[in-house]
Amino acid sequence: MNAKFLKKFLFVLTTSAVIQSTLQFKALSEVADSEVYEAPKAAAPVEQPRPDPVITTSIRPFPRPVKLNAQQISVLQSRPCPGGEYCPGLPADFNQMCSNFIDSNGSYPSDGHGILMLEAMQEVEAAHRNDPVGSSTAQCSFFENINFGPSCPNFRYMTPIQKQHVWVWLWAAMAQAKSSCNLNVDARGILNEELGRYEVADGLYGLEKHFDTRESNGRDERFCPHESVNDSKNLFFQSRCAASIMYDKSCRGISIVNSDSYWLQFRNLSGKIPGLMQKHPLCNSSLQNSDLNPENQPSS
Repeated sequence: MNAKFLKKFLFVLTTSAVIQSTLQFKALSEVADSEVYEAPKAAAPVEQPRPDPVITTSIRPFPRPVKLNAQQISVLQSRPCPGGEYCPGLPADFNQMCSNFIDSNGSYPSDGHGILMLEAMQEVEAAHRNDPVGSSTAQCSFFENINFGPSCPNFRYMTPIQKQHVWVWLWAAMAQAKSSCNLNVDARGILNEELGRYEVADGLYGLEKHFDTRESNGRDERFCPHESVNDSKNLFFQSRCAASIMYDKSCRGISIVNSDSYWLQFRNLSGKIPGLMQKHPLCNSSLQNSDLNPENQPSS
């Protein structure tokens, strides 16, 4: 084998090896490009049960109402009202303007907000006397059938005069919560996308300003007009419409404090209105059985 032949043979062998290596590298590259590397997935974390939310409030929790016996009821009903330590004027928690409901002596100023509310309640009751038998509002009474629940646990045992004072106190509490007893307050509410406007809670009790809103919410048009433009801050309108809403919502045997209440601050016991109700001495949860024990009462 001469040198020229050997040189040609080695050249062919070398060229073949290079071509084979190139083809192998190309094949490996195509495989690598066709596969997407995925890192191994970590095991899904085991969901731990969430603890119950801690609800904090400045208002002390209410105890369950205690049933009173005949002697305790007698002691309760002997508390002088209005006036005195058991039916006093409104405390410092209320704006000074709220004295138009109950004055510093525990009485109702003539032609004041309290008197207007008592008259409105009578008018609303009278309008429902002919409701169909069996309906939730038939023969319902603000003083006999409405359940104050833990916000005033002794209400059902009180005399009519005491109940009257508690009701006026409640309206004052509502006005304090909604407007600080200011007739001229407007509070912008939620956006009504259909009508392209914000709803407005108007006046002393934060009532629906727009009459078409009152209609869509099913308010009694005898007391909350649907079709006429009226001054929704007018005290006559405010008292009658508020009494009507309260009557319709509360003549169902459920507690006056409930999640269906029109007034947001009345939807649970931590709301502002139940807290102000507990400021009334006859409603206060500190009025325990021992306080109503006949043996503990001063001799007359």
